[in-house]
Amino acid sequence: MLDALGASAPADPLSARIVLTVAMLGNTLESFDDLDITLSAAANKHADGVLGIMGPAAVFTAILQAAPVLAGSDRVAGYVDLFVDSAVRRRSELLAALPADERDAVAAHELTRSVPPQRVIDLFSQAISGSALPALVDRITSGKDIEALEQRIAARSADLGAQTGPSLQDAEAAMEDMPLDGLRSLGEAIAGTGLDELALARVLDGVLPPETPDGFVHDGAGTLRRAEQKVGRNDPCPCGSGKKYKKCHARKGV
Repeated sequence: MLDALGASAPADPLSARIVLTVAMLGNTLESFDDLDITLSAAANKHADGVLGIMGPAAVFTAILQAAPVLAGSDRVAGYVDLFVDSAVRRRSELLAALPADERDAVAAHELTRSVPPQRVIDLFSQAISGSALPALVDRITSGKDIEALEQRIAARSADLGAQTGPSLQDAEAAMEDMPLDGLRSLGEAIAGTGLDELALARVLDGVLPPETPDGFVHDGAGTLRRAEQKVGRNDPCPCGSGKKYKKCHARKGV
């Protein structure tokens, strides 16, 4: 299904917003290099926290490209809100760990430079290359982590509107500047994980069976599986009779 993605598919505002947010982070980090700022141990820890969100940002952008239907999901838009909120908070914590004069110098320098979207896409491509991709996808699409995201979104809903990061309106205005070929390549990289567009949509937008039949569970991607392993013919019968299953309830069709 991923192979069927059209070559003319436009950038979506959610992906553009993630790219702009990472560009904001990159502009701050690169300003440190331009100004030859040596980070303290505390500031370095915050810088590592900023770098730590690059991988999930790359995978989430790739997923949005692989499953375009998600761009219209309010739930997924909430995930992007949370990402921007987290990025803004981590950047603020990093800057707060600097001496006041260095912080002012960084703020002034950031106004003189920018990180282009293509550079962000290149960073994303590096982040999801090789063996790291399956683990990153698992981190993003596990049911447990998605539930945790939902709880964090609910807990922060009161102050998400006070963000200073790129807004959806900013992203919509920048969509024409997004490198479509690079974005498309990110989506194609998801094909190697075995997830198709339908599975991704089910995982991230909660399109799961409304009811699960007795004896089955759903795996988070809409697939039903037995809750317990099937009893083998030579296994002890679950009824507790002490007989082999094939000589007990298997004969009764249970």
